[in-house]
Order: sequence, then C-alpha cells, then structure tokens
Amino acid sequence: QGRMLTVNLSEDQREAFESLQSTYNGHRNKHRSVLAQLGLVERERKRNTLTLNELEALPTNTNTYKAIGKMFLMEPCDKLKAELVSANQEGEQSAKKLSEQKAALENALSDSEQKIKDFLDTHGTKEGGEKQE
Repeated sequence: QGRMLTVNLSEDQREAFESLQSTYNGHRNKHRSVLAQLGLVERERKRNTLTLNELEALPTNTNTYKAIGKMFLMEPCDKLKAELVSANQEGEQSAKKLSEQKAALENALSDSEQKIKDFLDTHGTKEGGEKQE
C-alpha cells in the first residue's frame, strides 16, 4: 500500500487487467447491494418485533388497524400478531440467505483483489523504473 507502480502492458495484458477490474467491481457492487438488503431486512424484523411486543400488551378484543398505503384497515388483534410472526420468520430466512450470499461475495472479493495484486506484482515496476520484486 502507498506504493506507486508504473505498468507498461501489452494490449492482451491490458484487457486481462480490465477484466480483473471489471470482475472486482461487479463483486463489490453485488456485495454493497446484499449489505443494503440485509440492513433492510433487519430493520423490518426489528420493527415487526417491536410492534408484536406492543400488541402482546393489549387485550385481545382491542380494535387494531393495519396501515395499507394511506389507508388503515381494521384487523383482529390475533390476525395482526400472526402476520407479524409470519413476517419475522420470513425475515429470518431472508437474512440467513443474504448472510450466506454476503460471505460468498466477501470471499469472491478477496479472491479478485488477490488476483489484481498478483497481476500487478507480476507486471508492475517500481516508480524508479526498476523491476518489482
């Protein structure tokens, strides 16, 4: 890190390097997307859990309303609780799948980064023009 490389590449080598960069950027973008999705799922699960905790404290005959867009629909309390429990279970499954994708993408990112470093070590020269060791 912090070292300046001067790289003189043939056209084939340049294409290979651009391919490595493209692969790395693709993995990085997918990783960011998965992180964003995972954050969204976690926030939704927390919100559902908090709402469920609030509903548990209410008597069963309490009038409850479900927000649907700008409209509120009256729903039995038990039905809302069941929907929240179901949504949390689906959220757990989604979070598990996203976590697996995240781990796989982190491995792919690491591999891509290592391939780029190896390429630069093989084809690069130090700033002074001498061959990189």
